[in-house]
Amino acid sequence: MNKEYQKGEKIRLFKEANDGRWAKYESAISPEELDALKYACTKMWATKGNDAPRGGKLGDFFEILRDFSAGELEETMKNEISELNAKLDETLKSEIIYRFATVSNIGSFVIDGVKYSNFYGNGENKVDVCACTAADFKSAKYLTRREIYNAKEPISIVRFDFPKSIKVSVRDYDESFGSETINNALGFAIWQRKLKIFVEKKID
Repeated sequence: MNKEYQKGEKIRLFKEANDGRWAKYESAISPEELDALKYACTKMWATKGNDAPRGGKLGDFFEILRDFSAGELEETMKNEISELNAKLDETLKSEIIYRFATVSNIGSFVIDGVKYSNFYGNGENKVDVCACTAADFKSAKYLTRREIYNAKEPISIVRFDFPKSIKVSVRDYDESFGSETINNALGFAIWQRKLKIFVEKKID
């Protein structure tokens, strides 16, 4: 059944369930429709609200913001999933081979003496060293899934023209604590307290 939704329509999430003297509630819509309407909210086709005086469950509703059908919503969802899968296919495939941590006092990673924001602040950072082929690294449109799933959040990406050795300082405010040397680095990505370094995977 291709259900039609009308702009301004309110769809209740719960209804009363008679069970003796205790007040009980049950879902007024199917789990499938609930998931569909939650997705509609992400597309701004619907919004969620509550009009009960004390915010009770019977006041929970979805309000439709534009006319659409269940079939149209399903088709939009399928297209979005297809687009997402296509992007994931263009994401670099790599494997973690080494992990270590650095400490920030001024909110940065220090790589070869250059400070890069860790997009967070003070505290411990995580570093993943990941292996991949040079060819895959060069052809990949995306280095991390974060570029797809968190596209609006800040990220720094650096790609080298050739594999090189880099030094990552253990602390961003005092070089006397030493550094980690990463050989055959192809590039790296930095986001919230995370540094991902990609190194060339040697093919036998």
